[in-house]
Amino acid sequence: MAPRIHWTQGTAVSKVTNFVKTAPVVHCGFTGARRTPLLGKILLAFIPFGAYLITFTFYHDLQKLLGLDEKHVSTAFLPWLEHSLFHCYPHKILSSHTSPVLDFIAAIPYLFHFILPLVFSLYLIYVGRRHEVPLYLWVAGWVNFIAVLVQLVSPTASPWFVDSVQYDANGNIISVADNEAGFKRVDAMLGYPLFHNLYGKSKVTFGAFPSLHVAWPAVVMLFRPWFGYRFGVFHVCWIVWASMYTCHHYLVDGLAGITLAYIIYTSTMKLYHPFQCERERDVVAQAEYIPVTAKIPFTDTCEITMPEKS
Repeated sequence: MAPRIHWTQGTAVSKVTNFVKTAPVVHCGFTGARRTPLLGKILLAFIPFGAYLITFTFYHDLQKLLGLDEKHVSTAFLPWLEHSLFHCYPHKILSSHTSPVLDFIAAIPYLFHFILPLVFSLYLIYVGRRHEVPLYLWVAGWVNFIAVLVQLVSPTASPWFVDSVQYDANGNIISVADNEAGFKRVDAMLGYPLFHNLYGKSKVTFGAFPSLHVAWPAVVMLFRPWFGYRFGVFHVCWIVWASMYTCHHYLVDGLAGITLAYIIYTSTMKLYHPFQCERERDVVAQAEYIPVTAKIPFTDTCEITMPEKS
């Protein structure tokens, strides 16, 4: 029987995989635990993140290169889709009832959004699930890259833009609200333009669909988040509400972000990812240390089965 050849053999993916396997290793676990090339895996996992960062950084240059004119951004498709599905505009209902307390509650997940990948990666390492870090970064990277490609090819306006923009007879913009939208109220209470500075520097002004603000917590939820699955669901619902309350996104934007995260996660687990799952020998079960000699079964999805205590 002829030997089986993986479809990546001889390709650029295979060469990169072989390169990172020889990268420096880092100590994994308690004293005496086996060494794992975690650093090499993380470098490999950052390939889609790197593609996202390049696309995001050179967003306007790529638009000019591809002949995409941001002046012809879609301002009608998302409102039409929103009304067709829900027969109303949920963001208008939510944003019509504002208060300083709700403004600060909405600001919390948005501020936490910027450090979410780093914090969740550190959390995985802290709780003994460091073998999932490369896989998490791989999935999150592809979610980001595909989302920014959609936003590059088909830019869509957020509710704050659609509801406030005014044009002259030639189609030129006369006036429009600031990028921070509902968070302008938070800046006024703080006496400092925190959100204005954050959104004023964004390179992607018309990137409403799909919502990465919602997609990131959705990826975390799929990877068994901190405080349990229920908190993961709550976090996703929290930022979906915040995105509509502050007029940053339509409901369909959030649903698209969740759907994108689920598709990437499922395809990664079921079809292909470049990481070979290993035994995790630095496991603490029920506040009791398990010796590194204990056999810990593992599966292709990196799910760890805890051995029974003797």
